Amino acid sequence: NNNLRMKSISADGGLTWSTPVDALSLVDPVCQGSIINTTIGGQHTLFFSNPSSITRTNMTIKMSTDDGVTWPKAYSVYLGMSAYSDLVMIEDNQVGILYEAGVSRFSDGIAFKTVSASEFK
Repeated sequence: NNNLRMKSISADGGLTWSTPVDALSLVDPVCQGSIINTTIGGQHTLFFSNPSSITRTNMTIKMSTDDGVTWPKAYSVYLGMSAYSDLVMIEDNQVGILYEAGVSRFSDGIAFKTVSASEFK
């Protein structure tokens, strides 16, 4: 474990996959994450959520407009202890995130937040 997500690409609808490689910009504490794809303003967009650290802290949503080659935009959802998350598109430019969040343990509670695509920096 090098605290990075791995990525593999399919160009045939999931019948075959490329050899998995480290996704250098997706730091991960070995925890469940979520990814969704959508179109915003005519542009194919991916959103990915996880605790973006080597510990289960800093719940973050990252945004890619080049099919996950780079993830230049991010939104910090919660800096504290956090773990599993799930993403959903609410409207054309609103992403929702349901995630574990806590103070003494990452699983103290469940939180939900919506974020506009324009808030990603």
